[in-house]
Amino acid sequence: MLQDRANPGRPPRGATSSKLNDRRVRSALVRYRDESLRELLDFSAEDLTADLKKVREDTQWEHCSYSPLIARAVKFKNRSERQRLEVIQLALDRQLERRLRCIELDRIGLTDWWLKVTVRPRTANVPPQRLVSRSQRPGQGIRDLGKL
Repeated sequence: MLQDRANPGRPPRGATSSKLNDRRVRSALVRYRDESLRELLDFSAEDLTADLKKVREDTQWEHCSYSPLIARAVKFKNRSERQRLEVIQLALDRQLERRLRCIELDRIGLTDWWLKVTVRPRTANVPPQRLVSRSQRPGQGIRDLGKL
């Protein structure tokens, strides 16, 4: 690690955190390049991203060891970011639950409609009544007048 000779444990003057991060990232990449070919072939982008995040986090905490003010700022930033992400996650969970409820209600409504359309009612087993004309109904035709 680069250090200031006058103040051991501190980064050299003029070295910004982004420069230090870049150096650490490059050194992490060199370590991965030096590994065997088989390990490199199995190496995924997710692993690289996770390793880079770990390097950045380590860098932040190294800076925290230099100054309690930086430590407090990083701690506050991490806590506020965590709270923000929790709020977003809760909002998304509620939205998803609402959408799932709507989908379930739609599904139940469609199921009821499908059952009404496809399943015959129980009265369907009774044979349909024949249409009877007026003249064939009892008490309505001319033939029935003589029987009165």
